[in-house]
Amino acid sequence: MHTRTPLKTITIFIALAAIWGASFLFMRIASPAFGALPTAFTRVAVAAASLLLISWALSKPRLTGAPLRWTLGIGVLNSAIPFSLFSYATLSLPAGYTAVLNATVPFWGLGIGAVFFGQRIALEKVVALGVAIFGLSIMLGLSELPLTPAVLLAAGACLLATFCYGWAGHITQKMLKGVDSFAQARGAMVGATIALAPFALWQWPAAMPSVGAWAAVVTLGLVCSAVAYILYFWLITKAGLSFGLSVTLLIPVFGIVWGIVFLGETITLLSGVGACLALVATSVVVGLWQPFSVKQKTS
Repeated sequence: MHTRTPLKTITIFIALAAIWGASFLFMRIASPAFGALPTAFTRVAVAAASLLLISWALSKPRLTGAPLRWTLGIGVLNSAIPFSLFSYATLSLPAGYTAVLNATVPFWGLGIGAVFFGQRIALEKVVALGVAIFGLSIMLGLSELPLTPAVLLAAGACLLATFCYGWAGHITQKMLKGVDSFAQARGAMVGATIALAPFALWQWPAAMPSVGAWAAVVTLGLVCSAVAYILYFWLITKAGLSFGLSVTLLIPVFGIVWGIVFLGETITLLSGVGACLALVATSVVVGLWQPFSVKQKTS
């Protein structure tokens, strides 16, 4: 029998998608001014500093031993590497393309789970993921880009980043059971900051970035990293890996929503149909709707 998903879980799932839906816009502003690695570093450094400050103010307990080592390592795999790769990709790819490629995270999650963790792949989830990607593609009205080396490298960087996300999700679920989501986010951001520091300093821009670029990267750190990763680790810990990884399917939908709300853009019929397909498919992937399940009869 299918149990109803708590309202809190659905709310956090939607909130996280909304926050990350804005991150590609901020990366498009920050990356050209800072460069890929300095953007990623400044983002996680701001997040780490804010979380450490909150920990000190609220006297949050510190992690030690294996949990500390795992959170620091997950920070490298789940933040330092993919943030750098996406910051690099946004220099060559439009935000819509990077958002759709980012939505391949659940595919990696299913594949890694099946190959390395012996998990069963439900056919309806694979079909639903395909429908979601198709819906996102027509929603964004993606046109063909010239397959230049820069475009191909950028697309490859996005896929490598999503592969890292898939691995990190499984490791988080397996190795950090019972660890508070705030502590996970704090450790991950510190680990990512340490890993990226030498590379960012090596490539730090000679000219001071603009105020707008600084505002974008600080927002990436405070909202799209510090707050977002507390929500993300909570989802994986409390609701399961499907919820944590499938957030990426809704990110392009919120990209359109923010365009309507803040830029006065209008939505086309094709975009509306695509968004509906993506929403319905996402509900199947995370288990909110089970169209092929058979209800058990009670006597």
